[in-house]
Amino acid sequence: APAAPAAPVLTASGDSSLVITWQAPADDGGSVITGYELALSDGTVVRVGASTLRYVWSGLTPGGYSATLKAVNAVGESAGVDGAGQLVVVEPPRQYGQLTLSPDLTGNGLGDIVALTTAGTAHVHSVNTNGTIVATKTLATDLTGHSVYGAGDWNGNGKADILTVSASGALYLRAGLGAGKVAAPVQIGRGWSGYQLVPSGDLDGDKVADLLAIDSAGVLWLYAGNGQGAFKPGRTQVGKGWTSFTAFAAADLNKDGKNDLLGVGASGVLYAYLGKGNGQFQAAVQVGKGWSGFSLAAGADLTGDGLADIVGRNNTTGVTYLYRGKGGGAFQAASLLALNW
Repeated sequence: APAAPAAPVLTASGDSSLVITWQAPADDGGSVITGYELALSDGTVVRVGASTLRYVWSGLTPGGYSATLKAVNAVGESAGVDGAGQLVVVEPPRQYGQLTLSPDLTGNGLGDIVALTTAGTAHVHSVNTNGTIVATKTLATDLTGHSVYGAGDWNGNGKADILTVSASGALYLRAGLGAGKVAAPVQIGRGWSGYQLVPSGDLDGDKVADLLAIDSAGVLWLYAGNGQGAFKPGRTQVGKGWTSFTAFAAADLNKDGKNDLLGVGASGVLYAYLGKGNGQFQAAVQVGKGWSGFSLAAGADLTGDGLADIVGRNNTTGVTYLYRGKGGGAFQAASLLALNW
């Protein structure tokens, strides 16, 4: 059998391909080399002719890759030689400034991730039941200076909508059209500067989506929706002491049919506030810690098991994780969702 060739060299080409190059072995073992066998780390085995000393491995998703090379002749095959190290193909940064979750915007029956770039383009990412992103669509391109929220069905047409707030505090509804599309914006409010908005689905049991908001004094208010794209008159105080907290719509964390709330304190501790179904919440229960330096997105069941999930992004590295709900406001261990978000 031939001697082993030199270790193959893996080099990135663009953002989704690796070029693998190698040299013929110094000793053919007394029989001419007839080809080479490449065993790729995704399980693929590729056989090429003796004159080929280069292979392009394309269509890759972000991650680490390796290859094992063997020389082949009429007598047999050489020992396998691994590529020098493991090379990572890096997804181009999307530079998302904000992540949020929404009930189904695309029509696949699962919640979606809405991600807003610093340039004002909102993408909707669909996740399958395995927790893998399977499709990405552009939702809007004119959201510079806006914050975006997954509002649920705000206008009663049976499709999930989004709300956005401009830098001046104007509140807009973009009615969902299904298939990852939304209608042109309609202004439904103003004066929201200085508030932390938390569109939270139905909180008071009337089957109409509602809005929570935290004012500068840390008071938590409920603004009940009217099911027609606007609010019922007045507001109701449902909490206080939220000055040092960031609140997130949580959807239904414990399968009791009531929407819940999550809050992250200044120290990075994550709390669940289970909904009572009348606009009020139970006492806080700690369900996590270590969230300082992370962006959290919540408010939808992404994987179809009936439990709300959350997404967390490391703001330093951009690595983004899925945390599947497991009931009672708790979550499973993180699984990788995306790089460089």
